Amino acid sequence: MNRRVLLVEDDPLYIEVIGTFVRLFLQHDLQVATSPVLALAALVVPRSDLILLDLGESPEDAFDFSNFVRAQATTHDLPILALCRDEEERLRSLGESCSAGLVKPFRVRELEAFIRRLLPQPVGAAA
Repeated sequence: MNRRVLLVEDDPLYIEVIGTFVRLFLQHDLQVATSPVLALAALVVPRSDLILLDLGESPEDAFDFSNFVRAQATTHDLPILALCRDEEERLRSLGESCSAGLVKPFRVRELEAFIRRLLPQPVGAAA
């Protein structure tokens, strides 16, 4: 079953690499928003199963977005993987409202491991 992944990223290179990996290798549907503000509209329909959130040039906007996601009844349990610039930012993301953090640059196998761990199993799927 295809899962829905929302990528919040403004770097065209990361959009291409992550997007290709998620769509072609993992066989998930991908929606891209180039800023946390634009990602708010993407939360509504259809509901994502996972958010990949680049903290980028404006980590405060990204954390505002993740805190907003956590505050909503319909999205409070949505896993959020923060894509961070360094270890300090990764640790901060865990103290904020992110489920996990991954420091850039990363290997696609690291990304895959996080995605598989964070994506909830569909109802009726074998574990």
